[in-house]
Amino acid sequence: MKKSGKSKRIQVVRTVAWRLISELMRRHLDKFGLRVLEMNGPGGEEGLGIFQESGAFPGSPLCRIMLSGEMTILVGGKSKVVPKIENYVDEYLDAPDPSLMVGNIESKLNLPGFKGKFLPSTSPPVLMFRLISGLLERFMMSREDLSPSCGWVERAGGGSHACEELMLFPDISAALGKEIAAGGNKAAAASKYWLLFLRETADGPRKLEMLFDLDGGIHFPGRPESFRNALKTYEVKGRNILPMINELEDYLRNR
Repeated sequence: MKKSGKSKRIQVVRTVAWRLISELMRRHLDKFGLRVLEMNGPGGEEGLGIFQESGAFPGSPLCRIMLSGEMTILVGGKSKVVPKIENYVDEYLDAPDPSLMVGNIESKLNLPGFKGKFLPSTSPPVLMFRLISGLLERFMMSREDLSPSCGWVERAGGGSHACEELMLFPDISAALGKEIAAGGNKAAAASKYWLLFLRETADGPRKLEMLFDLDGGIHFPGRPESFRNALKTYEVKGRNILPMINELEDYLRNR
């Protein structure tokens, strides 16, 4: 019973973390060149990092969002006192308007607050983050456990690596090989892919279900013919993301 309770807590934390990331990417990815990476601490703590692309990979760190529920602000990085949000989950859930929490994070990251009636138009990478966030919301508190994993994992103290599951997609594997052979950065190339895994129970093995390419494609392992141009689908559906989340949820629950 304890293990089940812990898994539900992780689901909630992960879902809130991805909702915050999705909103920040939606507002600032295209203008400020933001990048999201999976980051694991020296003690094995799971987390996500947001970087601003500049100089060598991965760029300038903005914040680290841990699945413990803590967010560390890394902008500036010169102060001995590292600013933190001790419990971003409670702060998000308790906010009268979730956008207030997003605005609070924006100010801490030195990103301009959103002004205007409409958010920026959804680009391919932003669409991918929104889809992942939407699916996590659908599976939160479910018996099944859904978890995304970046194609490149940053590990504190060394051991950073590309996910071996990328090799299950021949076209992705070939594209990576071609980019690296041309002098591209392996980490940067692998980091534009996000893999989605599903556990049918909290203790069960995780199974790879799909891959999100930040260029706008969705790939399914062992089914190259089922590749989807997500941005085109989004346009066909009148730029309404809910039908796409519905379809992907239906696929995951009835595969």
